[in-house]
Amino acid sequence: MELRALRENAGLSQSYVAKKCNVTVAAVSNWENRVNGIARKYHKTLARLYGVTVADIEDAVRCTAEGRKKENEKSY
Repeated sequence: MELRALRENAGLSQSYVAKKCNVTVAAVSNWENRVNGIARKYHKTLARLYGVTVADIEDAVRCTAEGRKKENEKSY
């Protein structure tokens, strides 16, 4: 499951997550769209917010990255 899906399943907005992580809404969007990587220091906070494990967050980061890679490959 991707990061965006985890957040949406938890019923949270990007704005709420940004406030809890002390980052901008743009940062959360960039994590979800794999524009920028997500620092490990946020994994535990995100897991708690989303009601999942840190391993689930790490899997979502990988899933999001793989999805981006496939999209980039299609554009060539």
